[in-house]
Amino acid sequence: MQRINAELHSVMEGAVAAQRKLLEIEGTAWSDDRLIKVVVGPRGQLVGLEIDPRAGNRMNTDALARTILATARAAAEQAMASAREILDEDVPKDMRGLRDTQVPGGFDLTDLLTQTDTDLHRIIHDEDDDEGSGGRR
Repeated sequence: MQRINAELHSVMEGAVAAQRKLLEIEGTAWSDDRLIKVVVGPRGQLVGLEIDPRAGNRMNTDALARTILATARAAAEQAMASAREILDEDVPKDMRGLRDTQVPGGFDLTDLLTQTDTDLHRIIHDEDDDEGSGGRR
């Protein structure tokens, strides 16, 4: 019983450490022309945006919007890669595989921490994305 208690305590300490690290994640990306910088938090939420004034002279509003979105996606992918590294280091694999069966298609801890909100929305609502992959990337 003491061994099981010690193992449980160790797992819980690892989970707390992972949670702290996950909350500190930021992803940063620059547009190809270096005129737009996007910073996102651990869930891919926008926390910083810098737009060089020259961007307005070089792009129309549609191109600017597309560039911001593409740059934000790159920053979110960077944040998700950091989350995957933390999960690999600190969270036992058997804890990551617990799937929520109440959600169509289900999703687990890894899905929650390593996919964008848009992707998770598609999974939860069982919607197909543009590539026809059923929301999974």
